[in-house]
Parts: sequence; C-alpha cells; structure tokens
Amino acid sequence: MTEKIKLYIISGFLGAGKTTFLKRLLCDMQDRKVGVLLNEFGVIGIDGRTIDKNGVEYVEVNNGSIFCSCIKANFLKTMIELQKLDIDSLVIENSGLADPSSMNSILQELSPHMQRGYEYLGSVCIVDATLFLKYYKMLPQLVNQVVSSSFVIINKTDLADKKTVDDIENEIKSLNPNAFVKRAVQADVPISEIEKHLVNSGVIEESYNTPANRTATYTIKLDGQYSKSSIEAFTKGLFEYALRIKGFVQTDEGWIHVDIVDGDYRFKSIEKADDELAAKQGLIIIGRDQSEFEQLVTSLWKENTGEMPHYIEE
Repeated sequence: MTEKIKLYIISGFLGAGKTTFLKRLLCDMQDRKVGVLLNEFGVIGIDGRTIDKNGVEYVEVNNGSIFCSCIKANFLKTMIELQKLDIDSLVIENSGLADPSSMNSILQELSPHMQRGYEYLGSVCIVDATLFLKYYKMLPQLVNQVVSSSFVIINKTDLADKKTVDDIENEIKSLNPNAFVKRAVQADVPISEIEKHLVNSGVIEESYNTPANRTATYTIKLDGQYSKSSIEAFTKGLFEYALRIKGFVQTDEGWIHVDIVDGDYRFKSIEKADDELAAKQGLIIIGRDQSEFEQLVTSLWKENTGEMPHYIEE
C-alpha cells in the first residue's frame, strides 16, 4: 500500500514569521518530496512570491481561511488533488487569521475521497513576542491556534524583554498545558526538534472562521507606476486601523515589497521584476473591524494617489 502523506500545519498571527519558518523548514526537507499549500486571506497571493519553488509542488488557496465555509470546498478539492502527486510531505501555511481547530474533522470528511490520504502530524504555531499579549484576548483565532497546536514557537524574542516573553509562555501553558514551547529568533528551529515533539493534538472543534466572523479585508489591484511617497503616506494613514498591509507595488523608485504589521513598516526593494510580479501587483489590507473601514481606505487612497481604488471583488 502506498504510504500516507505526512501533513504539517503552520499557524500563527499576521506577520508572526510563518513564511520565514516555512522557508527554513523547506531547507531542512530537501531530501523529501514536498508539497506546499499557502493560504492567503486576500484575493491575490503575496507570500508565495517570496518562496523558492525549486523542487516543491506548490499551490495557493486565497481569499479567506481554508477552514471557513466560504472557501472550504476549494480547500477540500485541492487536498484531494494534492494527494495524487508524487510527494511524501505536505506543509500547509494558514493565513494569519485562520483557526485550524477543525483540521481533524476536515480529514475525516476527506477520508472517503482519498487514495493515499494524509497522516496529520500536528500543527506548529508561531507566536509573535511583540504582539501576542496585545491581541490574543481580542481575536479568538489566536487562542485557537495555540490550543490546537502541539509545538508553539515564541518568535521575535530578540524584540521583546524577558518578562514579556515569560508572560507569553505562561499564557501559552495556561491555554495549552500539553504544548511544547520553544523560544526563537527568526523562527530558527530545525525540523529535527519539531518532529521530536510534534503530535496531532486530537482537537476536533468547529473553526471560528465563518463568513459572519470574517475580518474586514480589501484587495486593491494596481496597474502602472505610483510614487513611493504616496504609498508610504497611504499606509501610514491606516496606522491605527489596519492589522496588516502587504503587497507588491511598482514605484518611481522601483518595485517594492510592502509588509506592514501593526505599525511596523517594511518597504523592501525588489531587484528582479517579471510577468508574475506584475500580475500580482496590488495591496491586501486587513482591518481591525468592519465599521467604516472601506470608506477610510477609499478616501486615503484617493487623497494620496489621485485615483479611486480598484477593489478586487471577493
């Protein structure tokens, strides 16, 4: 009988370091046949552009959490197709607002449609040492990410003081006493240590991700060139209202990768542009709440660029 595909999940808040951890994981898995499923909350895929796909079977499922009924059917179909590929491991990186509590029930639902199937090894949760204490009581998804994981990495410990990191670890242990907790910088944890402690937690709960609980998310499709200063002014105008802003923009100073989390601004220059990059040009904006957020985004975009934003319909 053909062996089942080993399944790993990476969860964690927006900007916690999931993609950085995924890159490290893929380096450690070079001797394996690996598939990667990236889940983006916006309509266009951003993180996939930053991953070296050499030798990796790669697919994106965008526009919401894969555990939400709004795109669950697409996720199930993708999982069925992926198990037909010549891979021995599959890594799923959830969107930052995903609640993976229903993963075990989803695999049970998939079982009748599987030829090989998946051996779910468990979920690794990346916790942001600079933001976890600020947001976890406001966002049930963050709590459920910790509860449904067996290995929790407290990342960015170099950016937080020891007391804060100690408080975070105590909260994690309170939420999930059975979790193995590892402190890290740049999500630098080898797969050997992950697999030593990773287990399927066995959690079978309904996911908090439902259409009714969907966070305010807007995707602006961009065409042509924009001044870098106008993009900076636009994003800074959303400082108090946006949880995350990310995307690719062609500016008068070259292509940039915008990656903003809770006021932490990063505008990284992109040296090599291609057709894929041009096709992905746009900004994903995730707000703290729904109230008047679209109106704010629209007015700020018009004020700083002189044009109405071209929203991609979800």
